[in-house]
Amino acid sequence: MNLFKKIFPFISILILIFYLAFFSTKRNLARNIESLNIIFNKERSNFLNDNIILNKFNLDDLIKKKSKKNEISLDSIESLISKNDYVNDANLYFTFDSKLNIEINENIPLLEVQSNKKYYLDESGKSFPTLKNNPFKLPVVRGEINKDNFLDIIKFYQTISKSDFLKNEIIEIFYYPNDFKIKLKSYDFIVEWGQNKSFNRKLKKLLIFCNYLNNEKKQSEYKNVNLKYKNQVVTTS
Repeated sequence: MNLFKKIFPFISILILIFYLAFFSTKRNLARNIESLNIIFNKERSNFLNDNIILNKFNLDDLIKKKSKKNEISLDSIESLISKNDYVNDANLYFTFDSKLNIEINENIPLLEVQSNKKYYLDESGKSFPTLKNNPFKLPVVRGEINKDNFLDIIKFYQTISKSDFLKNEIIEIFYYPNDFKIKLKSYDFIVEWGQNKSFNRKLKKLLIFCNYLNNEKKQSEYKNVNLKYKNQVVTTS
């Protein structure tokens, strides 16, 4: 009995706190949405902007119709926005002062595929449509390309991009099953890279060969440079 008398005040306080929190939350959810705040991730591709998001998904209507917070489904709006070709994911939440925050991560294009269709690839291998007025200067991928080899192409590009020289030079990638070729910005020849293996060895041979060409000024003499062989560079004119 004495114990009950001791803990009763604490239990009463806890019940009061839960009671107040419940009705405060309920009252807050019954308030109108005061404003919308669209937040893009710092790393972005600028496919989208505030007006596109507001107009495409009719979000302005939430304010115009004085929608209440408990009348809308944030999950449904999130899902709808996330289905956009240029959105990686979206996160919606209310602030305590009834503002609706919409956080958006855009897809970041890594490569541009020009095969039967034109589209971008991001680092996860996700494809999405190119823009009519393409603002990106991305390496172009050609060859026998389909969904099954997207990740192989991404891994190859990420591997060769470890070299600052190749990252700055590569303008085209040609993909065929287990075989890669690349085109460099400053040289006329095609580099026959082969499989995505032995990166350091192939890079070293290519750098030595390019340095030789730069010194000898013989760049235009070669059409193909083959790095597939272990101890040599095979060229064709």
